[in-house]
Amino acid sequence: FAQEQELFNPSNSSRAFIPSEATVIRGIILFGNGAGSDDRHHAEDSAAQAWARKHQFAIFATSGFGSISRGERGQDWRRMWSDIDQLVEDSGRPELRHAPWLLWGHSNGGQMAYGIARLMPEKTIAFIVNKGGNYPRHGGREPLEVPALFITGSRDRERRFEAISEIYNQGRAQGALWAWIQEYGVGHGVGSSQRTAFTFFEEVLALRYPHDPENVPTADTPAILRPLDPNHGWLIDIGEEAWSSGFTHITAASAGDVAARGWAPNESVARMLRAQVSYHPDHARSFYGKAIEVMAPYHPSPGRGSNFSPDHMLYMEGLPINYQLKIHLDDWQALEVFDGTDLIARIENAGSNELSESIILNGQRKSNMLYSEVILADGSRRTSHVLWLVSQTAAPPVIAQHPQDATTPEGSAALFAVSVEGSGQTSYEWYHDGQLLPQADGPILRLPAISEADAGAYKVRVSNPAGAVESNVASLQIGQGKALWARINFQPRGTDAPSGWMVAGSESWREQDFGMTYGWLGEAGSSRRRGDGGSPSLVHDTLTHSNGEAWAIALPNGRYQVRIMAGDPAFPDTHNHIFANNIEVIKGSLSEEQPWIEGETVVPVSDGRLVLQPGPEGSRYKICSIEIYRIAD
Repeated sequence: FAQEQELFNPSNSSRAFIPSEATVIRGIILFGNGAGSDDRHHAEDSAAQAWARKHQFAIFATSGFGSISRGERGQDWRRMWSDIDQLVEDSGRPELRHAPWLLWGHSNGGQMAYGIARLMPEKTIAFIVNKGGNYPRHGGREPLEVPALFITGSRDRERRFEAISEIYNQGRAQGALWAWIQEYGVGHGVGSSQRTAFTFFEEVLALRYPHDPENVPTADTPAILRPLDPNHGWLIDIGEEAWSSGFTHITAASAGDVAARGWAPNESVARMLRAQVSYHPDHARSFYGKAIEVMAPYHPSPGRGSNFSPDHMLYMEGLPINYQLKIHLDDWQALEVFDGTDLIARIENAGSNELSESIILNGQRKSNMLYSEVILADGSRRTSHVLWLVSQTAAPPVIAQHPQDATTPEGSAALFAVSVEGSGQTSYEWYHDGQLLPQADGPILRLPAISEADAGAYKVRVSNPAGAVESNVASLQIGQGKALWARINFQPRGTDAPSGWMVAGSESWREQDFGMTYGWLGEAGSSRRRGDGGSPSLVHDTLTHSNGEAWAIALPNGRYQVRIMAGDPAFPDTHNHIFANNIEVIKGSLSEEQPWIEGETVVPVSDGRLVLQPGPEGSRYKICSIEIYRIAD
């Protein structure tokens, strides 16, 4: 999660991330907002932040801006510069005023990207327009020399397609360094454009603005961007016939008709665009026209509601990643896996269409573009979508919360948990009185029915590729006292859980983690991970909407200390009122200053379960977590 000193809020309309370790900020990547949308969360995206650190770039993300179509005379243009000036003052980074930028936006945000590039082409490294529909040209000039990518959706409204195709065709006729792709099966959603953007930006940066300590912006002077020669790029065929061929044609610019095709700065970008745009009617009922569906390290759904987090785009340098694919055809011979132009794996058809390959990416690159091509029996090819991945250097684990002492009656359950921060694949080894417990290999150790033999000292050794650390010793005593019974986080089932927490999503009452029975007694709303890098922890970043229903967990009769957290910063004006077995635990309103609310009380259980009920003053609460301690006295 983002460090507080690296996030800035110049106004209610923008948020920025500035990597604190950068001696100078070389540039800005600007995420423009859709119409009526708040896109400030991009400043808190962990993958985007990792990329920005490597390039010494700031992230500037907006909310509530218009298309900047009126140019320098418009209110939005003046407001954007006012926010940048405020960011300069707040961060103490005067070079931001002259830093060049990369521009990305969806819908209205795409119109912002195009409008800003028109007004300041000399400052724009590259820009991407994704599915906008209104492009007045009141100010500036066509940024023909600025590399750009225009993206439409095959199911979007015709007027948006026509608006983008008109700008693109007019620009290419004049030699603009632009390309155009269309996402098959996608309407007006964001689609895959953000991942496409970073792979595109990565390659353009290396050509137009390579790392050079002598060429950086200062408080008084801008950095110099290199011009690109259109005859030294690559070309990609444009249009429905080319896109639906299954394997869109690309060629070096010197070997083709420049004006009739899209332009890419190098072969790597051309191959990435081909992988993204190509589909085939034979696969129209499979994964967005693709013969290859990527399942891991994340499922790159180009439609709405993609259920993966930015963390899934990060990997540990030097460690293998598990690349899982599903091939939606039978007559194939082999599959080839690429990182940019590098062939990194080849898999022959051994009779299974579900493939899993352990691959090692080149972690020396600032980011990677991973895709695959399947070779059919007739020698033709089909492509997968492109994954954008960013390497990280593994950091040793740090224990944020140690196991706690427990005192509980014989025959009762006991639970020890450890919360860990760090990066890389984490391993856990639990010890009882110095002896390794071979079956205990996770952040939670649960003893379902303790006896005198279980009493004693417990600790856990946590390790990852960068190092190891041991927890404090926690004692387990037989008798009357207090012991952790369950620590449950509410989040989408199947997404990464906070270390040391069990998971509850939208599931109904049934047996779940560690054989414990819990769930909703009615139809709950959706569970969400908001992907907000500014949240204090992953526990704060996830929630389930109660939808006015009750939630319950089976517990032995007795007394329990119950701690609940609820809230959602996206809706700070909501009121939360929550009871546990008819005892009020939480009552209060949220605000921008206090987007979460916590409550704690002692609750008796006499019928074998603890029930959370919505109160009359806040029936649709959003719950983040619950901690339950058994009190034996």
